[in-house]
Amino acid sequence: MLFGVCGGMTYVVPMNIAWQYFPGREGLITGIIDSSFGMGGAMFGHLMSRMINPEHIDAWEENEMHPYPFEENIASNLPKSLKIVAVIWAVIVMLAVFMMRPPPIQIASPKETDRLSVATEKLVNADIEDSEISSHTDN
Repeated sequence: MLFGVCGGMTYVVPMNIAWQYFPGREGLITGIIDSSFGMGGAMFGHLMSRMINPEHIDAWEENEMHPYPFEENIASNLPKSLKIVAVIWAVIVMLAVFMMRPPPIQIASPKETDRLSVATEKLVNADIEDSEISSHTDN
């Protein structure tokens, strides 16, 4: 459960903030974040493999003589490797948390910008017409 909560927090929160920076491009942003999430898993999986079994020793078949698939020295690398990767992840996540900021202003999507510019133009034109009408009535 803890893995799901932590995974969700490191995935959903940055995505929501990125969507705020790029409205109207949520699909592209989601694709970039999803691929980065997958790349991180691939890179850390390779790192863990290198740390636990640096000499790439093949597993042997479990039997009475060998109750475990690897030698004791390879199995003893696991706790140390998990601690190292946990520290690396903690540093990365803490840096990311301090860098995440919502956009300073509400950024409009391209569709909203078009609608806003048309609406603004109509208001400006209406204001000009009102001022022309009021100037004619004042005379």
